Amino acid sequence: MKHTKKTSTKFNHKTRRFLTLAAVKTALGALPVVYLLIMCNAMLGQEQEEVPYFLEDFADGDATDGSPVTWEVIPMWGATSSAEVVRRSYTLTTEGRSVISPIEPVLIGDVSIRLLVRGLNQQPGTIMVSSHWQNEGDDSYMAGVNDHGLTLWEGNGTPTPKMIQFKFDGSFNPWGDKDIYIQFDVVGKKLSLTAWAYGAKKPSRPQISATASTILPPGRVGITVADATIAVRSFNAIRIGNSLPPTLSWERVERGVLRFTIPSGYLLQSSQTMGALQWIDHQGAGTIEVNLSEPAKFFRLRTQ
Repeated sequence: MKHTKKTSTKFNHKTRRFLTLAAVKTALGALPVVYLLIMCNAMLGQEQEEVPYFLEDFADGDATDGSPVTWEVIPMWGATSSAEVVRRSYTLTTEGRSVISPIEPVLIGDVSIRLLVRGLNQQPGTIMVSSHWQNEGDDSYMAGVNDHGLTLWEGNGTPTPKMIQFKFDGSFNPWGDKDIYIQFDVVGKKLSLTAWAYGAKKPSRPQISATASTILPPGRVGITVADATIAVRSFNAIRIGNSLPPTLSWERVERGVLRFTIPSGYLLQSSQTMGALQWIDHQGAGTIEVNLSEPAKFFRLRTQ
């Protein structure tokens, strides 16, 4: 996953440092062709600071260049959709239900999702923000905002998910003449949702909160809408507390061979370039040995 230094005027963030690829290359020494996607352990013990998984404001005009993440459009159940950056906003148009989601990082656990968005439809629907999502049909946590109010769900995004709490309040219409801030926090089974209009004061506490029935494994984050056009001004995913992804551990067995230790529930993937859309799965659990004569330079973990 590629990290780019960015700033945001939407929210106040204190960032922590990540190991750059250059630093990893230096650390590997005798293995200069291999790059591992490793996070700096200096983050431990500094839970008071907000650590971004990524900060996205679409200022570079490209949502697919991996800076800071690569976004993809995922039509659901036969929908047709398209998305592009227009005047520093990621604009999605869909007939049927579609998801926009970054393809990396895929291992997002406890998270505070914070976005600035506006619905551009004349016939408003629900803008749903999701976390812990794996694939189409899988369960996730979801927060919904529409012209009626705020909703929290858990389920697989079908028309009948588990509605765990609902609150009407017409002041949070994302389809009006103002952008809307949405903050969706997930810590374990605790879900909370805060929404307020651009230019208004942020509420001192979430307007709605609930407890899910189970803790889902880390997964992807994203936005879901149906039969709508939305403009996403910014989308920030902030690590909460001590939520850290598993460590990609490795050791050199012999020249040209690495042995990886794979955490339970994860797969090892590799690619020739970090911006690749297709990563190769290395089958196996526990420990896996990889011969570096194979076309692989970058390694990462993903959930099974």
